[in-house]
Amino acid sequence: MKQFEAELSPKGFLRIYSNCMVNALYIVRMERESVVLAGGEQQAVVRERRESVRKAYMEYLMKC
Repeated sequence: MKQFEAELSPKGFLRIYSNCMVNALYIVRMERESVVLAGGEQQAVVRERRESVRKAYMEYLMKC
């Protein structure tokens, strides 16, 4: 998974769980413990990654 993360992170993918990455383009909003995707699906963000996911998502938004 680390290899995928290294390849996909520069392309806007965020690792939200040990075995799950999401494309930041499809995140509609971030909630306290999860992200909500464009299709309405809500995905939990593991506690240890919440701050780094929030920071990476904000950086992504600033680039757009």
